[in-house]
Amino acid sequence: MFALLFESPERLWWSFALLIPLFVHLLRRRRFKSQPWGAMQFVLQAVQQESQKAKLQNLILMMLRVAILGMFLFAISAPSTGLHRPNVGEKSNGTHHILIIDSTYSSGTIDEKTGLAALEEAKQKASEYVRSLPDGDVVSVLTIGDFQNWVIEVPGDDFQQVATAINEIQPQPTGGKLGLVFELGAELAAKSRKQDPKLFFTQFVVFSDMERDVWDEILLQDGRSQSSMEKVTELGQLSVVDCRVDPVANIAIKELTIKYPQGAFASEITVFAELDCYYKKTNGKVGISWFLDNEFIVRDEAVIGAGETTTIEMSLNNLSSGSHQIEARLDEDSLLIDNHRWLAFDTPARVRVLCVDGAKNASVAVRLAFAPRNSPDWPVYVHTINEVEFEQQHLEEFDVIALCQLEVLSDFNARRLLGFVKQGGTLLITPGNSTDQISYNNFYASISSGSVASSPGIRWGKVVGNPSLDQAQSGVRVTNHAIASLFRRNPKSGIRALPVYKYVELDVASDRTSEIVLELSNGAPLLLCSAVGKGHVLTIGTAVAIGQEEDRWSDLGTWPSFLPLIHETMKYVVEQGVRTSNVKVGVFPERRVPMQYGPVSIAVQGPDGQTQEYAMEFSRDSDSDEVYAYWWHTEFKTPGVYYVNQYSDDQVIDTSLVVGNLAVTESAHDLIEFSTLTPFSNVRVDTSSEGSLEFSNSSRGLSRELLMLTMILMVLETISVTIRRGKYRQRRGHA
Repeated sequence: MFALLFESPERLWWSFALLIPLFVHLLRRRRFKSQPWGAMQFVLQAVQQESQKAKLQNLILMMLRVAILGMFLFAISAPSTGLHRPNVGEKSNGTHHILIIDSTYSSGTIDEKTGLAALEEAKQKASEYVRSLPDGDVVSVLTIGDFQNWVIEVPGDDFQQVATAINEIQPQPTGGKLGLVFELGAELAAKSRKQDPKLFFTQFVVFSDMERDVWDEILLQDGRSQSSMEKVTELGQLSVVDCRVDPVANIAIKELTIKYPQGAFASEITVFAELDCYYKKTNGKVGISWFLDNEFIVRDEAVIGAGETTTIEMSLNNLSSGSHQIEARLDEDSLLIDNHRWLAFDTPARVRVLCVDGAKNASVAVRLAFAPRNSPDWPVYVHTINEVEFEQQHLEEFDVIALCQLEVLSDFNARRLLGFVKQGGTLLITPGNSTDQISYNNFYASISSGSVASSPGIRWGKVVGNPSLDQAQSGVRVTNHAIASLFRRNPKSGIRALPVYKYVELDVASDRTSEIVLELSNGAPLLLCSAVGKGHVLTIGTAVAIGQEEDRWSDLGTWPSFLPLIHETMKYVVEQGVRTSNVKVGVFPERRVPMQYGPVSIAVQGPDGQTQEYAMEFSRDSDSDEVYAYWWHTEFKTPGVYYVNQYSDDQVIDTSLVVGNLAVTESAHDLIEFSTLTPFSNVRVDTSSEGSLEFSNSSRGLSRELLMLTMILMVLETISVTIRRGKYRQRRGHA
């Protein structure tokens, strides 16, 4: 219901003053006795028109003066306009209450004095609010969070049932945006009014810990509101109930990373835990416990102060081959959910390599670098085929594909390789004497971010050098790329003295994702690493074949540095690949399934021990044009480790791990100030610790606008009087 309210209605008794301009106007209309005069008949006709204008001007002037006094009286009476609902306890004609409860993960922050979490405070205040509502009102309940919004959508008048539903709300392991919730609430309010005309008023109530990340979406720096908040305040009154708490401390595990210090094929790894201390009232140590495959292994301690960041590392040795998961767990503090983090990894790195020979024995050096010894215990499997066999090969069976002097890269194989790389595969390319540059440049154009042939990330140019000349490009420079870190730490390594007789000029666009790892002394790139989708493309600018003296491009294939170069490259790829199995909760991962096993089913066991089966779906890869099977994990909503089992004919053919971790966005306890809400009309903030909600009126003061309008009218009146006096003097002067 719309209403006009006055804070000082007693001042309206001065309205009789509005009669003063009217009395003045009437008094000035003096009546004179008429005396006929023949000569004046000629004058009357000339003056009659001007007399009508004068009467109209006098009337307008009187109305201006009445309006000035009226506006002034309204202004000093402090009027306001807006929506009005009966106070709680009064008989209601029908109010729709839409309660919005902040259940993002920061709502689990525990108060130092009460020992209650912010969400518990919010639920208590919301329940008290519901129990105080009058008969005839209805309630809907929303939560702020990425996974769940509606608790009660259909407006209900069973307040006991509503209170029970509120008490069952639990913190969500994500953040959330208030703008989306406002949109949902506004849609429901508008829909409810159409269905039930009695619901003429909507009361929106937000119970929040005031975490900035939730509010930043709708609050701008200049204090203006975005459209979602405007929709809510136009439909009804918005009330914000402060449910913030006073925590002691919060330290979070922001990230877990893994390194292979002895190479990608070694059994030793190092795990790094990055700790952030967002706030802390007391200084001291923080304890961290490590668990490997759900078994406790060691406890560590670190000293960290408020606003500081530190890293704790732990080494693991002699791990069995296969998939593992490690958990880092901090001691309890004010916010528990960000004290856990998991990491899934493989050790030793199980690598399946496919070598494609474009010439006889072109891949010998690559094969030996990947598998220096022929042993079943070696964690690398190498399979070699020729160019003809490559057309029929299933690429999804391998982790690395090496194209060694392949003459032509057909469009069909280029599309297959692009899909392979985007799904996390690694492609190694080396040139040869018969390499078709046009086909390779088309491929490089397709992997560039713009997929424009005229602007590729990499372009092959002409072949430079001659092996018959005893002049080689010696002196390889090492860049700051992670792959080259081993050689940077060892400046006397042989890689710097590598002789290169022939090489392909590689043009690298500066605005692309390709990075130079090694370059010749003249600045020509020798090794490039390109990130494409989830995978990588590695381009070597010279051939690595072990050939005849007169046909050699370089000594790279036989150089002692080649083996560590390959291993450092794979170490980098493996460390980058760990990320594909470790994702943020709420990012529902797609997983492709190789089709060589025939029909496959998926069963996923979540952190809660519950197993969910997924049916396979089929799609066509836009890059490779191949049909593939995949499953989409839609219930990836709880932090922890997920065990993914693939079945074929009721037999487990593969088991992998996927880890979901918290996106640390609300751990800093960065709260908004109440002053950021005061500029908004139709918004009230309740900061009472008791949570007593007496939302009676939603109004907007009009005194300021009325006083400004009064000033404008006074200016107009002054201008009008000035003009009239000027005309009167002008007429007298002519007389």
